[in-house]
Amino acid sequence: MHSRTRINWLDWAKSIGIYIVVLCHTPQHPTFGLSFFCSFQMPLFFLLSGYLHKNSDTFIHALKKYWITLIIPYFLFQIIFYPYWYIAQKYDGHDISTIYTAFINPLLKCFIGIPINGVTWFLVALIIIKLYANYILPKKYNLTWSIISCIIVIAIRYLMYIDNDAIKISFAIDSMLIFFPFFFIGYFIKKYSILNPILSKERNLYLFLLASFLASVILVNSDCPSYGFSFLFFYLKGMSGSLFILFLCMILNRVKSNFIYTLSSGTILIFGVHWMFIGSFNFLMKQLLGIHGEIQYSFPIALLISLGIVFINYFIILFCKKHFPIILGYRK
Repeated sequence: MHSRTRINWLDWAKSIGIYIVVLCHTPQHPTFGLSFFCSFQMPLFFLLSGYLHKNSDTFIHALKKYWITLIIPYFLFQIIFYPYWYIAQKYDGHDISTIYTAFINPLLKCFIGIPINGVTWFLVALIIIKLYANYILPKKYNLTWSIISCIIVIAIRYLMYIDNDAIKISFAIDSMLIFFPFFFIGYFIKKYSILNPILSKERNLYLFLLASFLASVILVNSDCPSYGFSFLFFYLKGMSGSLFILFLCMILNRVKSNFIYTLSSGTILIFGVHWMFIGSFNFLMKQLLGIHGEIQYSFPIALLISLGIVFINYFIILFCKKHFPIILGYRK
């Protein structure tokens, strides 16, 4: 049964979004389709995270909540990923012959936000943003402070990377800086019910769907004359692509599916384990086809592989909901 408190189009958005993430992580030949989806795969999830964000009463309450919903799953995904990481490191010829290189160093890196399960950087970035959001959003002039914060963060990010990525902290922190504005955009879209007038008329949805799709296509095909323009285009592509998916999912709102509901409630699990599925499948295909070096699929094949990985994870989510809900952050 579907929970009455759930928003069906958001379940669609999270499910389609996680499929796009898996698709973009599946190695493939460069195509327009790949560039199109990669231009907004993570902006979409940060925007959705902001849209779904709820402020906590106190910092301690927020920390307790995120300890269950984000921090514990983050470390569990490192433990689950470790055997895969260890075998991959050995296979690639890395030196992990000591306790320090094989265990202590990887563990310490996980604690400072450099996970061995690289794709879980998203959880580290999200924890930081949500803790900051819990501090700033309850303030009286929260919109003003949010805009100022976004401008400052964008400026820092720009200055850090203007000289060929001269300054780096960690992938999670660096990525958090660039995706930071999307979270707050999502939050204020919901707070001020910006999408409600569009939702009220189906004709509006189709018009906005077409407009956002065309804008995204044009931006993806555009050449950026300088780093500054590239930086600007990144945000424009992220927003237009994310809005395209949101409008598409609003059209799909009438279609209710337990499959979509389950995927939506388990997107954190797919984030945490899909890299192992992709890597294992790549290794198997390379052995079967006798391929040396990197493997790349065609875009249609990548679509099918990603669909298969998401489908398999559907059953893993069902199992975890019943027997291991902690890894889902007790999401229902």
